[in-house]
Amino acid sequence: MEQNISNISDSYVDIDVLVIGGGGAACRAAIEAHDQGSSVLMIVKGNFGNSGCTLYVGTSAAVGPWASPEDSNDISLQDLLSYGGYLGNRKLAKTLVYETMDRVSELDSWGIEFARDNSGDIIVNQSAEHTFPRNFAFKPKPSSSHEYGSAPGIALMDVLIDQVNSRKIHVADQIALIDLICVDGKVLGAICLDIQKNRLTVFRSKATVLATGTYSQIFSPTTVSVGETGDGQAAAFRAGTELIDMECSQFVASTTSHVIGGRFLNTKGETFVEKYDTNFVSPSIAKESQVYAIAKEIKDGGGTERGTVYLDLREPLQNESLAKAFISHFQQRIRFDPISAMNKGLDPRFDILETCPAAHTTIGGIRINHECATNTPGLYAAGSVAGGIYGLARPEGYTSMITLVFGRRAGLFAAEYSKQSRLQKIDAKLLNTYIKKATSIIDNEKGSGVSEIKSKIRNTLSEFGWVIKDKEGLSKGIKQIRRIREKYPSFKVTNSRDWLNALELCNMLLTAELLLLGSLKRKESRGAFFRDDYPSQDNLNWMHNIIYKQVDGKPILTKHKPITN
Repeated sequence: MEQNISNISDSYVDIDVLVIGGGGAACRAAIEAHDQGSSVLMIVKGNFGNSGCTLYVGTSAAVGPWASPEDSNDISLQDLLSYGGYLGNRKLAKTLVYETMDRVSELDSWGIEFARDNSGDIIVNQSAEHTFPRNFAFKPKPSSSHEYGSAPGIALMDVLIDQVNSRKIHVADQIALIDLICVDGKVLGAICLDIQKNRLTVFRSKATVLATGTYSQIFSPTTVSVGETGDGQAAAFRAGTELIDMECSQFVASTTSHVIGGRFLNTKGETFVEKYDTNFVSPSIAKESQVYAIAKEIKDGGGTERGTVYLDLREPLQNESLAKAFISHFQQRIRFDPISAMNKGLDPRFDILETCPAAHTTIGGIRINHECATNTPGLYAAGSVAGGIYGLARPEGYTSMITLVFGRRAGLFAAEYSKQSRLQKIDAKLLNTYIKKATSIIDNEKGSGVSEIKSKIRNTLSEFGWVIKDKEGLSKGIKQIRRIREKYPSFKVTNSRDWLNALELCNMLLTAELLLLGSLKRKESRGAFFRDDYPSQDNLNWMHNIIYKQVDGKPILTKHKPITN
């Protein structure tokens, strides 16, 4: 499958703004760039409409017309920053909070439906760590159909897809990012794998927006879509772009989800959450407290040999409507999640389930400013691929708003940048360097299969980089990830799908190593980040973000004080 410049000389695509990704942030960036007068192309690794993490969005949060008289954007901002351990970029967090209602009103004008009560009022709840009720949910149309997702996420994506289609923005499916093309420190486009045609394609752009989601596929189990393998973070890092907070990932308490009134039990049949000063019955308990209690019980020997605990939902699921909603989600999880699959054939209304925490969205990502620009000219980022907005945790409800607020801003400022730029010629010699790099991992005679090695990465992270970490485990994890990279430098590739999996694996190895390195460096516990050997928050030494950058081919990690104005 060796390729050279002659193979792809006819596979050039020129565009003002290239948007890489297929979720909510990518859609909103493409919409805005188009409305600013730029020619726009979205490239999606999967199929548009069945790609990205936005489909899994739950509730959203905003200080809207439903707000308490005492509530304000300033209080919401304080909630966001304090819960993240004050490591969020205050300027970015303020932008998020203050522009959220503009984006919600925009969705309303585009025809999105809200979950409402019998009186027709929008249902608003108070989720954990919010001072006042601000959380609401979107409602999908009955005709909506997607391969996966939750109801609010499906509703959000349906509206955004309609807006992309109504503008006739071109979307190319089955195109996977390999690397960003850089000349003199500027991003001039990207080299990608056309999965359907099994060939490399060069996209030349005046500005490029990354919106490729998380790197949570380094974990198992995880709640995120299968394509979230850190492609954007890895490509940006290789291009010399700074990353931030890569050590931190959020988890949810249960792979199967759970409901108020459910009880978590250890192998002795005992409830144990009281030992950790938390209470699962209350809806006001944040998921970080829940996750910590379960992970700690498992780590201290109260779990099964499979690393699970038990979940008793029999009492709350006597409520028929609640049971119906839960079982629908439960059956979907069985299809995608190996831990949930252990419960196949069980009925949660009558049977006790097995469960454990699941990796959710990653906290870290590409470091951006308020224009969503990176430190690499020509490169912008939005959505879950970006980091540094809110610190080391976020209260429920801000995820969807991050995609919309920063998706729009990325599209806006990328379009402005493109108007002052021109397409630049990419030297054939440089391009061949990218091609050789992309094909160097292929060795059909000596190469290894990819699926097994992806499992090795996930097993390593499950053992050494899971919810609660320590120095000994992290050191072992780093050695193991590097050993995997050395032992498996190439892979058997018989088709484009094999090639894609090999490229993803390389990105998983890189993001896994960065997470472990940062976790070893951060000697404290804060937000969603837990060290067993440093269980307390250390404001004296660690009121800092960690910045990650590649220098001379090696990752360099430095401490940096958060932006507070």
